[in-house]
Amino acid sequence: MLSLALASLAVLLWPVMVMLMPRADWGSGVGVDRQFQWVESWHRPIFRSLLVALLLCLFGRPRLMAPIAIACIGTAVFWLLSTAP
Repeated sequence: MLSLALASLAVLLWPVMVMLMPRADWGSGVGVDRQFQWVESWHRPIFRSLLVALLLCLFGRPRLMAPIAIACIGTAVFWLLSTAP
């Protein structure tokens, strides 16, 4: 249950990160560096929580191991690709 909660938390934090992200003017380049730093600062805690969720799912019920593992990996790939410049 904890691994599923951690994977779901990572999904729910994505819109929070986007809403709180500092704005940047991509035309003039003002604030772009700060926006990149903001997004990068979220990667480490999110990926660590997904890794913990992946490890915890291996000790759970056998029928739920594969779906939760796929959800963790899919969420990590989504997070990485959706925040790439």
